[in-house]
Amino acid sequence: MNVLYFTYPLSAILIFTAVIATVIFLTEKFGLGWRLFWIGGLTFILSQVGHIPFNRYVLGPLVSWLPAGWASIGTALLVGLSAGLWEELARYATYRWWARDARSWPKALVMGSGHGGIEALFIGGLILYTYLRMV
Repeated sequence: MNVLYFTYPLSAILIFTAVIATVIFLTEKFGLGWRLFWIGGLTFILSQVGHIPFNRYVLGPLVSWLPAGWASIGTALLVGLSAGLWEELARYATYRWWARDARSWPKALVMGSGHGGIEALFIGGLILYTYLRMV
């Protein structure tokens, strides 16, 4: 039996459990609702609306011009910088215009857990989808 039949669903379960446990812990500890979690999650999703096309249509052609020896390093640097740019701009816009009340450390933690949690849930979903396709 292939070990992936065991590790793929285990990974997905651990990711889902970790995200849910984290947000429950933070909201209970600080007495906050799930509103900021969902705002953080939507912030991540909206950042990808601009980030993915930017990578495809701007960085794709730019990376193709890199010399062969620098392609991997250049791609990693440019894609990493573009992720930081788009996600930070989305977070700035969220704090500036949407979640104006999230100015304390606990509220920022809950919102950040939503931002990273939704990303983790997408990864867990992809792992689960890959597992189901594999089976």
